[in-house]
Amino acid sequence: MTWFSGLYGNRETVNRLSALIARDTLPHAFLLLGEDRSGRHTLAYEISAALNCDCRGDGKTDLPCRRCNNCRRILQNKFTDVKTLGKAGGKATIGVDEVRLFREDVFLSPTESRYKIYLIENAECLTPQAQNALLKVIEEPPAGVIFFLMANSADKILTTVKSRVQTVLLERFSTEELDRCLSDKDGFSDLKAKNPARYRALLLCADGSIGQAKDLLADGRMEEEERLRADVVSLISGMNGKKQFAELYAAVGSLPDKRAEFTEIAEKILLALRDLTVLKKESRAPMLFFTDRETAMSLSEGFTLYRLQKLFDIFGKALSDCQKNANMTLLPATILAGIKSV
Repeated sequence: MTWFSGLYGNRETVNRLSALIARDTLPHAFLLLGEDRSGRHTLAYEISAALNCDCRGDGKTDLPCRRCNNCRRILQNKFTDVKTLGKAGGKATIGVDEVRLFREDVFLSPTESRYKIYLIENAECLTPQAQNALLKVIEEPPAGVIFFLMANSADKILTTVKSRVQTVLLERFSTEELDRCLSDKDGFSDLKAKNPARYRALLLCADGSIGQAKDLLADGRMEEEERLRADVVSLISGMNGKKQFAELYAAVGSLPDKRAEFTEIAEKILLALRDLTVLKKESRAPMLFFTDRETAMSLSEGFTLYRLQKLFDIFGKALSDCQKNANMTLLPATILAGIKSV
């Protein structure tokens, strides 16, 4: 039988948790760690459906079966006994009052299933007071109650909370693993056959996330992504010291003055410079930005290793300054001054 078929990869986690479910020894609280679209929600819903599946216990049927009424409704997020708490009303945090209201429901009997499941999104946004309020019910929950706290990282989770939950770290996939998972799936297989360069770029842009790859495909964002990547290549090609300064000035001056947009392109510039740097040392090194090795090698040959490393430092500092709320109108001048001094 197969467990959690809706979750890609993470086989070690699947094997461990499915064994606990089979033995009825599943812990009552989990901290699921991973970036957005990493599979945290998928895992929580797969476990919830498996626990409440009508076929559970026959020892033959895949869990969740995905066919019974409980499975279908849980996986569609339409099940009464699976509840969610998250940031509401545009708030930056989840406060103690929200947790207290949430906590009251925990002690009510399940409506239509054996297990009640509580998903707490953005758990890193729980205030310390809210976490302490949650701690009381996590320590001694009613029978049949399971908590899933979901967060990007555990840095802001109180030690007292972390000590009372099972932490599960969702995998980040390599480009090759993403390809194995997606290449035969609807949409991805067509893209790979018709436009292999765009398919490769999609895998790189997904940054190890199945969910992000699906979003890129579904939202039709790859054309915009390709234009951005072309801008990055054009900008870098003008920084090899052989172009007229006026061209470089125009290119750097065209960098976005909005913080989020600058961050996005600066991160891609750093990935591209990283590729060009490692290719100077090892021509077969794996690439994180370029989809075509010959193009990357040709571009790399126009730079000295010293210049690439200095450019990486210049844009790394610019990104850091941007994230520290530096004046965005001054960043291009700072970048240009750095490049001119190399």
